[in-house]
Amino acid sequence: PSNLTQGEFRRGERTGKTPERLSLAATVRASRDHAVRVGGGVPEFEAALRENGVQFRANIASTGRVSGYSFHQPGHVDAKGEPIWLKASDLDRSLSWGKLSQALSSPPPQRIPMPQVEPKRFLERTASYEARVQAAKVQAVQEFRANSAKTMHANLAKTHLRHRLDWQGRKSEKAIKAKTWALNVHKRSQELAHVRQIMADRATWAPNPQDVFKRSTSSTYQLGVHAARRTIAAMQDPNNSRGRDRGMGL
Repeated sequence: PSNLTQGEFRRGERTGKTPERLSLAATVRASRDHAVRVGGGVPEFEAALRENGVQFRANIASTGRVSGYSFHQPGHVDAKGEPIWLKASDLDRSLSWGKLSQALSSPPPQRIPMPQVEPKRFLERTASYEARVQAAKVQAVQEFRANSAKTMHANLAKTHLRHRLDWQGRKSEKAIKAKTWALNVHKRSQELAHVRQIMADRATWAPNPQDVFKRSTSSTYQLGVHAARRTIAAMQDPNNSRGRDRGMGL
């Protein structure tokens, strides 16, 4: 859902830390979902962002209307130390202003349950009874909002934990691959040195007086030299499967 750049993806794999764009997108989505649940619209959405520690600013169009949001996660800065602001659509396309405004303006998916209020008492004034009803409604809304906020924080904590474990796993997997690659290179380098030593030894072999043919014309010797040369060429060629799959390319 988040548009990670290649640099952000590689940095996350190397450090094992969740990319800021991914973490910020999850926080903004959780704030949006909370505002939709309670039906608080834009004010509730902005209040949830503040509660989650996200800085935001509205993008005002030439008509004077809001055309979207930009968000900043504290601590996310560039090489010069300047804060990095990300547009909502760059975090997640579902956070674009068209979809976000539609979600925030829609009625809540469930109605807030109203508590049972004691019926009007004998000789109780109407104003007093209506005040008790209104107080009960306010308390119900506050409790519903508090439960929704707890759900928001719980889901957000689970999401951040899942992301952290995922990127730590990516880092471990990358480290294992790098270690395996290095071991393969070392092993194949030893094999390459061994083959070169064999060729050097063969070049200095003294001809056996009992040989019928000379060493230079011996078919067995020539086949061995050619095979060794082909092996070295294959190991040195990074495009050759024998060298590439075994971590070569020397």
